[in-house]
Amino acid sequence: MRFLLKKSIKVLIGLALTFTGWTTLAQVTDISLSIPRDSTAFPGDTVRLPVILNTNLDSENILAFRLDMSYNGPMKPIGISKAGSLASGWDVLFNNVADGRFVVTGAGTTALSGTGTLYYVDFEIQHTTHQTSPSVYLNTSGASYFNEGGYNIAVDYGQIT
Repeated sequence: MRFLLKKSIKVLIGLALTFTGWTTLAQVTDISLSIPRDSTAFPGDTVRLPVILNTNLDSENILAFRLDMSYNGPMKPIGISKAGSLASGWDVLFNNVADGRFVVTGAGTTALSGTGTLYYVDFEIQHTTHQTSPSVYLNTSGASYFNEGGYNIAVDYGQIT
């Protein structure tokens, strides 16, 4: 009886180590996003900027995100669009928090897969004597995350000229 007990414990430990090793190897820890730098607009124009997911998240079971975004210059965010994007089947919400900052949240029952445009942000270019080119940023501190966190977010920022 003593021999059977030791053998059973060894089998259970072996299964636990194998399973843990499998999940660790499959995990992506860095998620890369980008916003195009080559957008051109004039005062009064509406510009649609894609937020592009550059990391394939097929194996990550991503079912939610919260992205805290900032902007500067003579522009105002007026909404988001998800048509034709990776989040097209999800609920995606836009919340204008304050001048210079807004939050986009998304959730769905089907995990994100592949790479491409996650969603689009629409901006209205303001009439002003402001001399700098408008810029759009994604705040990569704890305010932005996928699922419930655990991923590093790297961003290539966009600019409108």
